Amino acid sequence: LVAGVCTLGGEWEREVRARFAAGERLRALLLDEIGTQALYRLAARVEARVRREARRRGLEAGGVLNPGDADLDLREQRTVVQLAGGASIGVTVSRGEMLSPLKSLTLIMGVGRHLPVWGRDANCARCGARSRCARRRVAGDAGLV
Repeated sequence: LVAGVCTLGGEWEREVRARFAAGERLRALLLDEIGTQALYRLAARVEARVRREARRRGLEAGGVLNPGDADLDLREQRTVVQLAGGASIGVTVSRGEMLSPLKSLTLIMGVGRHLPVWGRDANCARCGARSRCARRRVAGDAGLV
């Protein structure tokens, strides 16, 4: 099992807040969205690295699960952060299972033989929030981003 934590750190959210406080709403919103996209790209790089390392060892990596996905309860957030050593990069979990800094995410992947592999669209297709999610990735869905 591989547990991972990705974060942009607290400076990003401080800058977004500062832009909002300065009345620069458009800049704040754009900066926030750029941060979200950067965080997702970082997570994709982590996933790719896990897959490469697994192949190098003659193994395979299963699909990615994030706490809060349909198949991994949000209450597992703290466990994933602990397994991944998130405290060493300043990531903490609130009582409500929210990550701090906000531009952070956690993931787990199985590594072994004959594991099921799925793409992000499969996670989104099973998610109860997909009808209202701006980031849904469901093949054939008009909301595909």
